[in-house]
Amino acid sequence: MRKHRGCWTFLPVIVAFMLVVGGSEPACGQVQDPPPASASSPGSPAFGSHSQFTVVYASHFLFADVETYLSHGSLYLSKTPGTTWPSWWSPIDLPNGAEVSDMEFLYYDSTDQAGWSFVVVECETSYEDLGSPICMLKGQWASDDAATPGFARLHASFDPPLLIRALADADGNSSMHYLNTMVDVSANGTGDDLAFYGVAITWKTTVSPPPPQATYNDVPTDHWAFQFIEALSTAGITSGCGGRNYCPDNPITRAEMAVFLSAALGLDWPK
Repeated sequence: MRKHRGCWTFLPVIVAFMLVVGGSEPACGQVQDPPPASASSPGSPAFGSHSQFTVVYASHFLFADVETYLSHGSLYLSKTPGTTWPSWWSPIDLPNGAEVSDMEFLYYDSTDQAGWSFVVVECETSYEDLGSPICMLKGQWASDDAATPGFARLHASFDPPLLIRALADADGNSSMHYLNTMVDVSANGTGDDLAFYGVAITWKTTVSPPPPQATYNDVPTDHWAFQFIEALSTAGITSGCGGRNYCPDNPITRAEMAVFLSAALGLDWPK
């Protein structure tokens, strides 16, 4: 048996941009690859507002008593023989402001005595006060204990979408905290014929909410591009055209376009 840890995120490298002017427990070597994520969750550009596709594989989930098996290129989690079922968790490492619309939990179940439970929580970090973190439930799903589907996928949707935040007042106590959004996976019952492969996450980037006051004199809060221009300014991509103006109706030159794109994409770091 070979144990392995790791995590891979598959994002197609297609750059698009928009300029805004203004039977038995599966044993190592015996388990075939699980079915791929459904074709309804396609990959897409790493930039832009289209949905993107990230897989958090089993090897990224953590627990003190975890067995991670490698079988025909597929990593899966199962319990150590003779022990009780543990639970595993993994942070959702997506960009700040990402919106998660769907998840697919990839698992194996060949016993009618147990099933899987999947929970998504958002937790305020506790390092500031050395206390227990405050966690807010964002979603909870479970497979059918009596069903024996073999390889299966459990689809979960978020309506409204789950917003990934790095810093926020999540519990409404007027105190800002760093946040950790996590997936918790556990099994229940007495059966041993279970394995967990990972979770496929469908998400997209978003534009930050507009501020209450305008930065530029010529882009008021009711301007159609106000939110987008403010986002560019806050990100340091543009500083306007001088005199606290943005000049939203002016054309841009190729030189200005180069500045915008290079600043936005962080281009050309040396090897």
